[in-house]
Amino acid sequence: GGAASADAALLASVRAHIISCDPMTERKSTFQAHVARVTSVAEVRAVVDILLENNKIRNATHNIMAYRIYVPDKATFNQDCDDDGEDAAGGRLLH
Repeated sequence: GGAASADAALLASVRAHIISCDPMTERKSTFQAHVARVTSVAEVRAVVDILLENNKIRNATHNIMAYRIYVPDKATFNQDCDDDGEDAAGGRLLH
């Protein structure tokens, strides 16, 4: 019970909403997009955790990500990105 089952419930809920596209190769690099609708940073972390369960994704040279979540009570967005060492890639993905 407790936090572990809450985490399991969150992971199960988020897992069902991840969409992965077919990999594409460009100049000897392979790219694969994954997208999920999220409404909290906890869901973002869950999506990343789920994707990193896959050995190919976990062992990739760069796993870049970005998210933008609308916060209605503040009429603004909560957003962040990660380049994972690929210069400015997360920021490009975010915008």
